[in-house]
Amino acid sequence: KGQSECKDCPAGRYQNDTGATSCRECEQGHYCPAGSVVGTPCPAGLYLEKFGAKVVEECEPSASESGLRGEERPDA
Repeated sequence: KGQSECKDCPAGRYQNDTGATSCRECEQGHYCPAGSVVGTPCPAGLYLEKFGAKVVEECEPSASESGLRGEERPDA
């Protein structure tokens, strides 16, 4: 039987597909507080290389142009 109600995703994960039964890992360059339906981009000048960030404090100052800023940058 399907779920009768939606459950929030835990911090570090998100889900934006109606009827989904699992959560997705938060993507690089984003953080996902509990209950997220989309990842929130790191603020300008900050980056995050890992997946599954839970809070904005995990975003770090960019040391170089190679850091991911909000969205993954394509290789140049």
